[in-house]
Amino acid sequence: MRSVSGLRVGVMPATGPGALYRALARVRHHDPGCPIRVTESWGSPADLHAVREGDLDALVLVGPVSDPSLEVVRVRAVDRHVIVAADHPLAGRAVVRLDDLLDLPTFRRPEGVPPQWRSYWLNVDDRGGEPRYVGRGTTEMDALLAIGGGRVIGVAPQGWGRRAGLASLPVVDLDPAAVVLVTRRGTTEPQVRHFIDGIAASPPGLSRAERRVAALVVEGYADAEIARALSLSPRTVESQLASARRKLGLRSRAHLAAYLAGGGLP
Repeated sequence: MRSVSGLRVGVMPATGPGALYRALARVRHHDPGCPIRVTESWGSPADLHAVREGDLDALVLVGPVSDPSLEVVRVRAVDRHVIVAADHPLAGRAVVRLDDLLDLPTFRRPEGVPPQWRSYWLNVDDRGGEPRYVGRGTTEMDALLAIGGGRVIGVAPQGWGRRAGLASLPVVDLDPAAVVLVTRRGTTEPQVRHFIDGIAASPPGLSRAERRVAALVVEGYADAEIARALSLSPRTVESQLASARRKLGLRSRAHLAAYLAGGGLP
């Protein structure tokens, strides 16, 4: 059966494309003729309104979303990283803590994003107030230029800062951010249900401990260096990496690093 309206999905960058690819493949399997449109979204009030009104079928977002008129389902989690210039004093560390960041200026988030989401990524509650700002907050490019020029730091989902001239470091005392699927309550359109089922059927993600160890493998750290950075025993590091490979169906440490560096984390 060919869909009339198709599937319209908004996706926030750094959600991790693996689960999205599998969900879209499930839609195409059940309805090969289904038109699919995927656009970039930052969870703006306009996009949430579009889901409520039926102009968007689903959103895949990173961070808190609270709207009683919508169905919000946690899909998985991604670690929160601090993004700094490659020559920033923090860039040489394996990991950082929130206390290392509290006195450093950040870039201003656009005012059009939901206040709850904005406060979450600025760590307003942990800081006890707003951070210091440097530069504009109109576009993603504004943020990247301010960070790359060494003027500010920024906390973002793991994977967002993987660009030349930047370093991405896990903030070990911040809880992972939820990747959530947002849809209309009670939606019955078959292509939307196939998409939802595909997201829900994604392979189990890594534990928080496994993600932290694996993230340092991507950055090129040896097991002994990871153990020192995270205050673990080398045997624990080896065990967590082996568990991560089993969950993801990967045969070697090199395969794990390549898979995660390519944004494949489910």
